[in-house]
Amino acid sequence: NFFISDFNEMSENRIHFSSVFDKKVKGFPVTFEMSFDNYLNYNSQQKLSNLKSKSVQMIAFMPNINFRKYGVDFNFGLGLDYASEVGFDPFPRIIGTKELVKDILIFSFGVQDDKYRNTYKVLSDINPYIHTLSTNQSIIERDTLLDLRTTEAKEIFFNLCNSLGYNDIWSATITYGFVENLPYFDNNFNSAYNRFLVYYLDLWQLKLSSSYSREISQILDFNINAEYYNWGSAKISHMPNLVIDASFPINLRDKIICIPELKYFGSETAFIRHDYVLSSRMLLDLSFQYNYSSNLSISLSLRNLTNSQKELWRDYKEIGFSGNMSVIYS
Repeated sequence: NFFISDFNEMSENRIHFSSVFDKKVKGFPVTFEMSFDNYLNYNSQQKLSNLKSKSVQMIAFMPNINFRKYGVDFNFGLGLDYASEVGFDPFPRIIGTKELVKDILIFSFGVQDDKYRNTYKVLSDINPYIHTLSTNQSIIERDTLLDLRTTEAKEIFFNLCNSLGYNDIWSATITYGFVENLPYFDNNFNSAYNRFLVYYLDLWQLKLSSSYSREISQILDFNINAEYYNWGSAKISHMPNLVIDASFPINLRDKIICIPELKYFGSETAFIRHDYVLSSRMLLDLSFQYNYSSNLSISLSLRNLTNSQKELWRDYKEIGFSGNMSVIYS
């Protein structure tokens, strides 16, 4: 895989290459994964004269092997990561899978390493109101750059997947580990231009997640996902502890598809000068698609049907009810 991306007129570029090689060695499946990323910032023609271009390289190698021992299927790999900012960072990946009841109950566990680069693109996808000096915005008084770092989570996990019946599946996962440079947002009070800066914490994180899906009938399904986070005594701005997402897809022979979706976000804390609490939010969305033929379809998306206008980010409220319609022809 190879791609090059440009974010906002050369303000941020990314060059990416990755490859996977599979081969059996003495009967054992062996996989070799590798990737290269070059992140380039501040190349815009409108950048500040005293702002130098920045380039961060990340190289990752992961040789791994699959084998079976004690009735458990194991995947063992050794991640050899290099980042130009911090140097080498080796870490093992071990995943074990055991079928406790054939085709019904599966248990998996292991140690894993998850690493990603926080970029203007990644952060703006999460929070559209981030501070964007050096990305072709006007220069304002007492301005500052957004701090871009690499986030890494080294975790142990346990997962249980249970088939309760035909098309009736429940799954639960417990993940615990140390997160380096966990990103969160808070207002930039140093400037009259009210945007968000990103901050980072190193902490231990407990994550509980569960999902359930069921085919109620030939036309109606039910899906629900929940995530709960615990960071001990640490305070993290604009990050809810609990997120729940439930949907009820209705499918009439792939001709008419309707999906009501209910989302819940727990209360959040926002702070710099003093604690500020954003109340919990519940949103109801509805999407509708009519496939007239294999070439022509019409879709309608209605968001926030209850017209909730609570604060999404500090000093930024939800826009309330909104929608869009599209006609697609191919």
